[in-house]
Amino acid sequence: GENRNINATILTIVEHPDIITPRILSAEVDYNVGVLIIRASETIDSTPKSLVNVSLIHIANDSSNTGGGDYVVLEGTTVTAYDDVVFTILLTEKQRAYAISHSGTQGGDKVAITIEVLPGAVKDIGTNPCGSFYNIPVSETADTTPPLILRSVLNLSTGLLEIIVNETIDTTPKDLVNPSKVVLYNSSNGANVRLANAVIKQQDEVSVFITLTEKQRVEAIALSSTNGGDTTALTLSVEAGAMQDIGTNKNNRFDGIFVTEVADTAPPALKSASINLTQGELILVFSETVNRDFLFNVSGVSISNRTTAFSPIKVSLEGAVESSVVEKGPLRIVLQLNEVQRSYAHVTSSQPGGDGHDGYIHIERDKIMDMATNKNLKSNDVVLVSFPDIVNPRVSNVSVELTNGTLFVVFSESIINDAAYIFLKQMFISNEGEQK
Repeated sequence: GENRNINATILTIVEHPDIITPRILSAEVDYNVGVLIIRASETIDSTPKSLVNVSLIHIANDSSNTGGGDYVVLEGTTVTAYDDVVFTILLTEKQRAYAISHSGTQGGDKVAITIEVLPGAVKDIGTNPCGSFYNIPVSETADTTPPLILRSVLNLSTGLLEIIVNETIDTTPKDLVNPSKVVLYNSSNGANVRLANAVIKQQDEVSVFITLTEKQRVEAIALSSTNGGDTTALTLSVEAGAMQDIGTNKNNRFDGIFVTEVADTAPPALKSASINLTQGELILVFSETVNRDFLFNVSGVSISNRTTAFSPIKVSLEGAVESSVVEKGPLRIVLQLNEVQRSYAHVTSSQPGGDGHDGYIHIERDKIMDMATNKNLKSNDVVLVSFPDIVNPRVSNVSVELTNGTLFVVFSESIINDAAYIFLKQMFISNEGEQK
């Protein structure tokens, strides 16, 4: 009963290599965090993680068993380096958003996604590569997490507000974002700019881009810490339900969001000019709101029929005054020209009585200022669009010098002082007030 063992004989183990290729069985995805877990028939070698070729794995929206449908390649994803019968892939945000929009969950097309695994995408521990697998079913966990507003950037030159969010926001169509629930605040006095009617960029991204109206941009400058502002930085409030993610989860309210203010450094520029040759009203339209507290120096404005301010044929608008008849508007300055200026604009125009070519407006630098205290640069190349003089000249006064018989006739506007255009046979002197 106490027999001892004898020295064991060394046995040779005959090894038969693993020649069975791994099969892909199923997958599951959690859309809240973008984690995709794929299950295989045996342990997959994912150490190092580069052994998993994610460029050969697709998220598909294709019910056929042959591939070729709508799909997205999983390049750029992160694989967890751990050998197991399942391997884990963290999707990029764009891939996660794509998958939700093509899923059977809220925000999708009501048909679950599938997985395509192409030959060689993964290998088992025995280095056997997998074959092709299409239409692999995916168990989907819906995204139920509301989006988080992180920060914002406001470019006061362009009025473009970027709201950075932690996930993709659905802006297709753009009315899924309600800009009236986005408010810029001045923390020092509570003044605010509500962005109703601002324009939403229609493109699903992790940022929402809103272009302020010109009025909103000017108001934001006044409430900012930049030039033209009150030195107190803006903050942003995004009210509940202002936007939603791809999974249709709406945001909660966020207040006091940090705003990176990019100062308005763009000088105001003359965009267009037009003149009513009947009334002599010159309308100048600028690229942005003109600061009315800064005196517009009309002596630096001139009209010519050349694109250079050094043209010998030009007239200064010194003496012209802002019109009280035509509505100015924040981007417009309306000048009432005197008769000399109006008639010169006429003879250098493309209208009847002109030289057949449009005139040009010239503005010297530093003659106007925007709301952020930027002054204009020199401008020489703005075409002056003209509208014809449609009112006939009227005789406004007549006098005669009886000593030498000189007759003086004064008209309501400039006339062509040339004998070829003065028809004496149609002029009469009588003691009756009626016209002959």
